[in-house]
Amino acid sequence: MASQLIRWTSIMLAALLLSSCAPSRAPAKIEPLPPGGQIRQQTVTVGKTIQVMLVSNPTTGFSWTIDEGRSAGMEHIRIVDEGFLPGESRDGLVGAPGRQWWRIRGESTGTATIRLSYQRSWEQDIPPAELAAISVKVIQ
Repeated sequence: MASQLIRWTSIMLAALLLSSCAPSRAPAKIEPLPPGGQIRQQTVTVGKTIQVMLVSNPTTGFSWTIDEGRSAGMEHIRIVDEGFLPGESRDGLVGAPGRQWWRIRGESTGTATIRLSYQRSWEQDIPPAELAAISVKVIQ
């Protein structure tokens, strides 16, 4: 049992080291973030939900995270669910990009701006590979 644990740890460590040596590849661009602008504008009615998706590839270690400190108006919305839909590879290759999604419910009238960063969780001192913003207008 101890030898299996050592083998498993060695394999995981080797995989981690190899992945950190590989050149970083950002995901396919959604569209560039204009200076001070948003890439997406959505509208939702109070009490209703919408779903927003961005291209993501967690097999590379990258994922989108909401930057609470840079987001604004979050009291007008609530993230009720989130997840990932794997991409389909025609040739059966593992690691194809998929879609990371959030289900957002309107809580009160107003506008929320959700700022997102696309980066590896362990690379805290490295700027995000990509930034995105979603403006959600909540109406009656």
